Amino acid sequence: MKNDVETPSDMSISRPHIQLDRYGEVAAVNWNTHHQEPVLLDDLDLLDSYYKAFLYMSRKIESSKYHLEHCLLPGQIIAFNNRRFLHSRNSFQLNGGFRNFHTTYVNIDYLRSQFLVLGKALGFNESPKNIFMSTL
Repeated sequence: MKNDVETPSDMSISRPHIQLDRYGEVAAVNWNTHHQEPVLLDDLDLLDSYYKAFLYMSRKIESSKYHLEHCLLPGQIIAFNNRRFLHSRNSFQLNGGFRNFHTTYVNIDYLRSQFLVLGKALGFNESPKNIFMSTL
């Protein structure tokens, strides 16, 4: 996808939409269709199956039944596992203000370690299942 705005870019992504970990659990969902490379398959039956599944998933994602909208107020933040949580942003009117948008990334292994240490300090001896299932 080419973008000729303030910072020109040429981005494309080629990765599975759903990635499983070594236990067969979903570890990541990759759904950035704006930057997705074309699907190149010689097997037309497999290509047809892919697009049927793609359309099914697209409809599920676009269904408002699965949407949660929240308008952040000045000073608020939101944090989530970027590989397990589908997310997007809606357009909005500035109305004379400005948008101050920052992103940051945390190493999942470090965060998992800190979570477990805190849990032990608070008396929890077991790690809750699936909170940090990012074990590709």
